[in-house]
Amino acid sequence: MSDECRAGCCPHGGASRLEGCPADLPGVPLWERVAHLRACQLMPVRKIAALTGADRALVTRLLYEAGAGGGPRGPARRMTRPLPPPRRGPSEAELLAALYADAEVGRVLERHGVPVRALAGRPPWPRFPAPPSLTAGLVGDLYEGCGLSLHHIELLTGRPAAAAGAVLRASGVKLRPPGGRSPFTDRWRPGRD
Repeated sequence: MSDECRAGCCPHGGASRLEGCPADLPGVPLWERVAHLRACQLMPVRKIAALTGADRALVTRLLYEAGAGGGPRGPARRMTRPLPPPRRGPSEAELLAALYADAEVGRVLERHGVPVRALAGRPPWPRFPAPPSLTAGLVGDLYEGCGLSLHHIELLTGRPAAAAGAVLRASGVKLRPPGGRSPFTDRWRPGRD
């Protein structure tokens, strides 16, 4: 691989214009390494997976989290419609801080032994190397008792929202319709989007 950044830029502090872009960054966290290989070295997901030893699904997930996954490539890119700008809601850091600040949520997390983890701008899997198991009691207390959404439960536990929904359905809890505001959000930010 060339030692120059083929994409024309290198966001990594260790590389200057004179040094060029490093071909690989094995000493950095996986999400940063994957984003570098995609954006700076223009590697396809298959090659990134082979180089890093991670499976392609994880590489794809990391790229989309980092924003480097981009949309469709090639001719399909020109045929896609631009998406409308996203509605501005609270950032995940703001939301997580509000969830941890809520006394009722704090009591449920403590009762079920769920650790408090800071977001720090990272995806959930590095925050929860061993995520707590989703029990019907934990998920039910958070969803019905505290009025959290499935996304809120994902932020607090590191487990996917779909898994929390499956636990609720299996325990006979009727899920709220999608797209609405959760009772927690109504308490926290009344009348806002």
